[in-house]
Amino acid sequence: MTATEEPLRYRWQRGDRRYYEARLQRDLFGWVIVRIWGRVGSRLGQVRTVPVDNYREGEAVVAEIARRRAARRYCLVAGQRTSLQWGPQDAGFGREGPGEGVGRRPPACAPAEATQAIGRARRATR
Repeated sequence: MTATEEPLRYRWQRGDRRYYEARLQRDLFGWVIVRIWGRVGSRLGQVRTVPVDNYREGEAVVAEIARRRAARRYCLVAGQRTSLQWGPQDAGFGREGPGEGVGRRPPACAPAEATQAIGRARRATR
């Protein structure tokens, strides 16, 4: 893995109820996109893992996910490149137990912020 091929992790929220997370990470067989979504404060949610052929294709998929999240009025609340590898202990990221997420609101999201996030994601795929 080169310095430019670091795992990606982005998290979007809509209001204080719904969240969506996309990760580009390596597994034993290559690069995969991990999508996690659900309701804040609930232990119920969904996880879907989709293999991609290479890192560049994964970045393109993440950029498409960012475009769709912005179209559905989700706000980007966390986005990062990280050299850390995520393990099974991170599978519950964003899934607070009953009462733990109450009263915590995501930052307000202006349309300009969402547009900038999409632009950064698209530039990353070039």
